[in-house]
Amino acid sequence: MKNQFVPYDIALALKKLGFDEPCFTYWVNDGVNITFATTHNRSGWSMIGFENNQMIKKAGLCTAPLYQEAFDWFREKHDLHIVLERITENEFSYFIYDHSLTKTKEYSLLDRDGFVKTYDKAKLACLNRLIELMQS
Repeated sequence: MKNQFVPYDIALALKKLGFDEPCFTYWVNDGVNITFATTHNRSGWSMIGFENNQMIKKAGLCTAPLYQEAFDWFREKHDLHIVLERITENEFSYFIYDHSLTKTKEYSLLDRDGFVKTYDKAKLACLNRLIELMQS
């Protein structure tokens, strides 16, 4: 189930970009290990969702969104839409579309990276590229 959540480094980058959607779990980096956590009674967080704004002052903590939550956030907040596609039996790629690139709101191809061998690697590559686009 852990592979359904974005890795810690991606989650931290999303937090820096302003991702603050409720998530079921969060990452804890204590300087030695990076682990998942689902409850934290002393701070008042609950299972209805953790948000990054509750963790700003806590070093090493950030929400752990599902891949779909991250993709939804890019679509809803930044109008960046993605398509993950199987090219051949062992090749996957992704497309990123930005509606704001054209006045007619037609899809415009922003990027098509090289092929990777698995769907999971395509998801990760796509999220990394979305973060790069937001940082530039």
